[in-house]
Amino acid sequence: MRNLSSPETLSITCLPTVASLNVSMANASLAASIYAPNTDVAIGGPIEADFSGSCTARSVILHGPVRFHFDESLATWARP
Repeated sequence: MRNLSSPETLSITCLPTVASLNVSMANASLAASIYAPNTDVAIGGPIEADFSGSCTARSVILHGPVRFHFDESLATWARP
């Protein structure tokens, strides 16, 4: 997946019944807002990747060489 736009364009929301979410990134960049307060989220892959955006989760695990950048523009962004 290649997503070079702003994190506001891709919002991933998990229902309260979702226990885990795996965001697999292989040599990719991803800009997204993840809202999964009851979910364990794993982000990464075997090859260097860049994640830009935000992640609200019960727990977050970064696998492999992942650079995580919190996009400060999301601090004032209202979820749709």
